[in-house]
Amino acid sequence: MKKIGLMSLLITVLVVIYLLFTMNDNKDRQQSQNEVRKEGQANTDVQVEKGLLDGYTIVLDPGHGGKDGGAVGVNGTIEKDITYLTAEHIKQELQKHDAIVQFTRMGDIFVELEDRVQIEYADLFISIHYDGFEAEEVNGITTYYYHQKDERIARTIHQNIMNEEMDARDRGVSHGDYYVLRENQVPAVLLELGYITNPQDEERINKNDFQQHVAQAVADGVIQYLVGDK
Repeated sequence: MKKIGLMSLLITVLVVIYLLFTMNDNKDRQQSQNEVRKEGQANTDVQVEKGLLDGYTIVLDPGHGGKDGGAVGVNGTIEKDITYLTAEHIKQELQKHDAIVQFTRMGDIFVELEDRVQIEYADLFISIHYDGFEAEEVNGITTYYYHQKDERIARTIHQNIMNEEMDARDRGVSHGDYYVLRENQVPAVLLELGYITNPQDEERINKNDFQQHVAQAVADGVIQYLVGDK
């Protein structure tokens, strides 16, 4: 009888241990499945949140640089400096929408025109400048294109800039025989964002508010052109 009792007790203990082990194993498996499910959901969220310009490459060309300072304002603003500042603002806005942004020059260096258009692949090329003229009263913003196929993007970006109502004269969209437009293999526009030789324009372009408005307008124009209503 004692042997039977001990045997029953031993069997009971083994059954309890087995049940406990099974319960813990099922709990671990369920936890693992929940973690996998959460990770999958997180990956889905990341995909949903990708920006409108994900997969697009935009080349920004800050005009002049290095030994080529460009135009100089009546109050000392140097074109090569302000074009680079504007390019940085535009870059930040484009990257908010996950665009790949490349510069034709990094910092204050001189880059030949032919080197600026040596692009293996890009969806759009935007050259950034500030105009200059002998007469101080000449002012305003102009956008240029060379190839007929690029007129639409030029008008799209220009209209978005002028919609910002920055108290700048609208000089319109024009055909321009510029090297970086003429010799470019990708859609290209050149922005003249004000006359640096005009006191009012020079004061405006140095304001952070102007830089932010231009950057937002250019990004909106790029999205409108490349993505449309998608």
